[in-house]
Amino acid sequence: MFFLKKLLGALLSPVGLVLVLLLAGVVLMLVGGAPRLARGLLACSLLLFLAFSLPWLPNALLRPLESQVSPFAGLQEAQPRPEAIVVLGAGHHVRPGQPPADWLGRAASARLMEALRLRGLAGLSDLPLIFTGDAGREPLPVAEAMKRAAVSLGVPEAAIVAEAAPRDTAGEMQALARRMGQDPFILVTSAAHMPRALKLAGRAGLNPIPASTDSRRVQASAAELQAWLPSAGNLRRSDHALHEWLGLLWLRIKA
Repeated sequence: MFFLKKLLGALLSPVGLVLVLLLAGVVLMLVGGAPRLARGLLACSLLLFLAFSLPWLPNALLRPLESQVSPFAGLQEAQPRPEAIVVLGAGHHVRPGQPPADWLGRAASARLMEALRLRGLAGLSDLPLIFTGDAGREPLPVAEAMKRAAVSLGVPEAAIVAEAAPRDTAGEMQALARRMGQDPFILVTSAAHMPRALKLAGRAGLNPIPASTDSRRVQASAAELQAWLPSAGNLRRSDHALHEWLGLLWLRIKA
């Protein structure tokens, strides 16, 4: 099931969708018999590529996700006292000989920086850090990579826990349920990922206090040239947003 979910996610990503339409159009052109359909598929692949590559579509996909939770400003009187700061894992690539902080991708790095910022706030400096996430195809789990990066940035190793077994967000919440129970904790993850993470946390019976980071929305004024030029950055933001929408759809199907 895990492999099937990853495969479907790859096929339904912006690049995957464009390639599927493009290949289907090329095959139909080669075999003949449906030239109008083939041209339509090729045109759709081009239009979809442009839509995902311009800022308008990724912004539209990201806005309803990222606007649900604001960045964490500090403990409020109505909030319970958290017992830990939990940082969900993200992409990483182990580079022997490089500082551990350089092993982290954009999302993982942003989440780590937010966790360090939180530990600097009043009343939170004594909280332990809990990093989650498995190795994927890397020789070292992302939880351990983030732990090493945090230690290199001055966090005492004794204040850090690495939950290296979970393979996805659902697994991370199950591991946290065993560790945290009903105890409240600050949950750090990317802004677009936070809605899905909170849904899974609720299903696991957890009590998270959300602290979103890594916002991907950009200002795209129609008067600016870059608003009308496709870019790889917009493709990445589209992929990030579509991944989260598909994850939410998957949760609804499984409910």
